[in-house]
Amino acid sequence: MFGDADTVLSGFHPNDYQQIPVRLNSPGDFDRFKESLINDPRLSVDVKPYREYIQGQLQQITTILNFVGYFVGTIMGIGVFFGILNMMYAAIDARRREIATLRAVGFNRGSILVSIILESLILALPGALIGALAAWILFNGHQGQIGTLAFPITVTPGLMAFGIIWTLSIGLIGGLAPSVFAARLPIATALRAT
Repeated sequence: MFGDADTVLSGFHPNDYQQIPVRLNSPGDFDRFKESLINDPRLSVDVKPYREYIQGQLQQITTILNFVGYFVGTIMGIGVFFGILNMMYAAIDARRREIATLRAVGFNRGSILVSIILESLILALPGALIGALAAWILFNGHQGQIGTLAFPITVTPGLMAFGIIWTLSIGLIGGLAPSVFAARLPIATALRAT
């Protein structure tokens, strides 16, 4: 709400101003401005840059949102982990003969292990890229609002890279146990598999 200060004060009956935003000529003027206000004995003020003020206002909400976000993200990550684990075990079970044939013609356990881990990463990569792109399309540039504070939502390349790396890490960990299982399959038993 914008209006004449005296009219607003008389309408809401506060004793004083709660906050006054000030635009300075340059960021370098802030220290001098702050010092002049703090050294004035007539005033009792707390002078902060706008970014610091907003962070202070959002600190409690940010803490709650971070907890909820990391909690939900962890639950979803665990679900994805078990999904990858299940899918990779099913893929190995369906290809037991192929794996045993590779071992019989001279491929060692290490190459089988690496190939299945790479398969797991290759399967995780499209999901990571689609998720990062969807987050950018759906959220980047939009306005968020909590109470009376509005703020822009920005999906930075750093956040997208973090999400992609996190997804690939889950794919790597999810493919590790099945790849070890496949590398340890006895050749004779796996060749008789149906």
